[in-house]
Amino acid sequence: MFHDNDSEVFHETVVPDLASYKWIVINLSGGKDSEAMLFYVVSLADALGVPRSRIVAVYADLGRVVWGQTREYAEAQAGMLGVRFEVVRREKGDLLEYVLDKNARRRAEGKTGGKAVSWPSGGARWCTSDLKISPVTTLITRLVNEADPAPDHRLCILNCVGIRAEESAKRKMKTVFAPDPANWRVTPLTAKPARPATRTGPADPGREERKGIPHGRREVDRWLPVFHWTASEVWDEIRHSRLPWHWAYQYVDRVSCPMCFGAGFDNWALAAYLVPELAADYLDAEIRTGTTFTTAASMAQVIAAAKHLPPPLSTLPWDRTTPVRRS
Repeated sequence: MFHDNDSEVFHETVVPDLASYKWIVINLSGGKDSEAMLFYVVSLADALGVPRSRIVAVYADLGRVVWGQTREYAEAQAGMLGVRFEVVRREKGDLLEYVLDKNARRRAEGKTGGKAVSWPSGGARWCTSDLKISPVTTLITRLVNEADPAPDHRLCILNCVGIRAEESAKRKMKTVFAPDPANWRVTPLTAKPARPATRTGPADPGREERKGIPHGRREVDRWLPVFHWTASEVWDEIRHSRLPWHWAYQYVDRVSCPMCFGAGFDNWALAAYLVPELAADYLDAEIRTGTTFTTAASMAQVIAAAKHLPPPLSTLPWDRTTPVRRS
């Protein structure tokens, strides 16, 4: 719920009325942006008299495709602030297993070649929608049931996501505060015209407009608390929080999935150097599907480049390291 007279501006970000929500859900990835967001939102809730018992930190577990110990860092960050910590995941396996499942299903449908498998891409971020947003939405449903509102009462929930505008041009277009997709039992769809096959892609049958069906028991808002923050402001918040940050920041400036399609060749090669077992798993999935994990390169090329890398140097913005556990 949002009230102009009950809000303030911090880092040019609109702050909703936290006291109006039964649950404040904070999405933790183990990375710096969600960590800074966690400390900021908890501190703000404390200042407004909102009990921490109404704050739930959630980590969407993607399994082996993330940097090692990521879940442990997220759990430690929440635990040090006394915040409830929940883990959600896709029930039928991690991202690579999902790729193999998609490949097998499409081959069973008679699709071959490039159409036989779907890896995540900039135009098809199903890794986010299916492995993060969908499981978190299931948690939101569970929180509604846990609160057990009266049949005629709609529970207000705030879903906080650590997206920043300066990360990409696409993210810069997002809205800081808006209704969350978790509001819908059936998501509304806009009509899309059919499109014939082209040299660069298959035909698209299009779709008709579909009216959405809202949930009757919840009203969910989506807030991006650190949307206008710079990377320097994020690190300043973490330094002030004294919370542990991820060990991978010794080598990279973004702790997303090491082999994320948007990371770029140099970062893929560095990841293959640091976690060769993950690169081997990606290579195995490429061999089994007959496709590459990205159109820009194959994992075989990435692994070959990694073999020629010198020992990586730290890229930390300051010299404090507080790893949770070293293997």
